[in-house]
Amino acid sequence: MSRQNGSHRIGGCGKQDRGTSQQCVPAGIQAILLMAQGFNGLLGRLDRMEKALKDQQKEIADLKKEVTDLKKEAVDLKKEVADLKKEYQVLKRKTYGLVTGLGKKLERIRHLKKKLMFKGVSPYPIQLKKVKNEHKLKIANKIRYSIRDSILLIALGVNGLLGRLDRMEKALKDQQKDYRPEEEECRPEERDCRPEERVCRLEAKDPQT
Repeated sequence: MSRQNGSHRIGGCGKQDRGTSQQCVPAGIQAILLMAQGFNGLLGRLDRMEKALKDQQKEIADLKKEVTDLKKEAVDLKKEVADLKKEYQVLKRKTYGLVTGLGKKLERIRHLKKKLMFKGVSPYPIQLKKVKNEHKLKIANKIRYSIRDSILLIALGVNGLLGRLDRMEKALKDQQKDYRPEEEECRPEERDCRPEERVCRLEAKDPQT
C-alpha cells in the first residue's frame, strides 16, 4: 500500500477508482470470484444430473411395478386355466359316461329293432327314440370339443403373456446394465484417475499477467 497526494492506493488504484475498474481488484479476490463461479456451475451441473437420475429411477420403478402387475395377472390366468382344466376333466368324465350309456342304449335299440322286425312289428317308435339319442350324442360331442378349443386358446394366451413378461424383464435388466450417470468421467474409486483429468478444474489467473 502506497500514499500519493494524501490518498490511499491499493494495488495501484486510489479511493476514487475503487469499484470502477477490474484492475483495482486484487488477484486473490479475482481468484476467489472465479472459484465461486466454478463451484456454482458445478452445483448446477450436479443438480441436473441428480434430477435426471431421479427421473430414470422413477421410470425403472414404474416398469418394475408394471412387470409385477403382469406377473400377478399371469398367476391369475394360470389359476383360471387350472380351474378350467379341472372342469374340463369333470365334463369329460360325464361326457364319457353319457356316450357310453348312449352307446349301450343304441345297441339295445338295434337289438329290439331286429327283434320287432323279425316279429313283423313296425319299428317306427324305436326309430324316433334312436334319432333323439343320436341328437343328444351330437350335443355332447359338440360341448366336449368347444371346451377343448377354449382351453387351447387360453393356454396360447398365457404362453404369449409369459413371453411378453420375459422380454420386459430382459429389457429392464439391459436398461439397468447400460445405465451410467451423464458426464461422469472421473470417479474417486478409479485408481487411474489423475487430478488433472477431472472435468471441472478451477484455475485462478492474474489479470495483470
